[in-house]
Amino acid sequence: MKGIVSKYKELEIPIDVIWNDIDYMDGYADFTVGKSYAGLGEYIEQCHNDGMHFVPIIDAGIKVDPKDSVYAEGLAKDAFIKSAKTGKSLVGKVWPGPAVFGDFYHPDMDSVWINGFKKLNDIVKFDGVWLDMNEIANFCFGECSSHQEEDAL
Repeated sequence: MKGIVSKYKELEIPIDVIWNDIDYMDGYADFTVGKSYAGLGEYIEQCHNDGMHFVPIIDAGIKVDPKDSVYAEGLAKDAFIKSAKTGKSLVGKVWPGPAVFGDFYHPDMDSVWINGFKKLNDIVKFDGVWLDMNEIANFCFGECSSHQEEDAL
């Protein structure tokens, strides 16, 4: 990313926004920054000082990971879409692997989602969000099998 921005400047091509796809995430988990992007917050601060903006991508699927604060909060508030088969959080599969999806009709899902954005903004100050796959894409045909669900949980 730094190389691309530098090349734009070297070639005097105007650039005012950096759009970042899922590569910046830790294991493609929303609201995280991976080790290969260490220092992203400081770099984006420099970009802001140069008059540029930063827009990271966020997907609808929240990685099934009990250590992830967004997943844990959504689970604790029972704010994920439910499986018609099990009554538990429906587990699908997207970029990070097993994932659950926020039920945005649930009264507590807004706070879960907002807290996720606050978590990311504490790491890197962003200026907008590229909301991708907001139609709740799923790499499984329908709900993932019970075997996949057991592996995920």
